[in-house]
Parts: sequence; C-alpha cells; structure tokens
Amino acid sequence: MDMFLLASLLWIWLVLLHPCKFNYRISLQNLVHR
Repeated sequence: MDMFLLASLLWIWLVLLHPCKFNYRISLQNLVHR
C-alpha cells in the first residue's frame, strides 16, 4: 500500500511538474524570437 501511494504521488508530481517546464521553455523561445 505504501509503495503504491508513493508511486502515485511521484506520478502526480511528474505530471504537474512537466507542463511547468514545457511552458517555461515555450516562453523562453518566444523571448528569443522577439
């Protein structure tokens, strides 16, 4: 049970963290193109 809970928390953390990096990279490219 603890391992399953830890795995689900890690998966949620990766899913929430990934869009932040993606948006940061897009905004950085927009600044470079300007």
